[in-house]
Amino acid sequence: MAMQMTATLERRPTPLVRPLPRQVGVRQVGARQMSRPTTRPAGIPTRAATYRRRRVGAVLLGAVFVVLGARGADAVVSSGSHHVHDATKVVHYAVQPGDTLWTIAHTLAPGDDPREVVDLLAQAHGGATIHPGDVIDWAGR
Repeated sequence: MAMQMTATLERRPTPLVRPLPRQVGVRQVGARQMSRPTTRPAGIPTRAATYRRRRVGAVLLGAVFVVLGARGADAVVSSGSHHVHDATKVVHYAVQPGDTLWTIAHTLAPGDDPREVVDLLAQAHGGATIHPGDVIDWAGR
């Protein structure tokens, strides 16, 4: 009693082989494709003008960074208590009863440190003692 084995083979249709479409930056050599690393279409050379434009753009961009950095550094350095003195603006303040150099300093320079302004007012007046009716000629900081 021998068993007989039979195998049935199905015949499947083979797919048609179509050539691949030609792509930019890819050369076809025989049946294989070889990639060429490029960002421009094949056959167009890079000109010297292109490199020149790139260099000019890089230099301009660098100059912008330098100027902005210098302006930022100047803003940080001069953000302290450094004020420019305007000699054309002189304030004539008449001392009223009850005024002190401290209250006058708050009136004339509300945003500044009053201790420095009091010292400047005393120098401008010729002393730290004030009396009602005195006039202090103060040119600011």
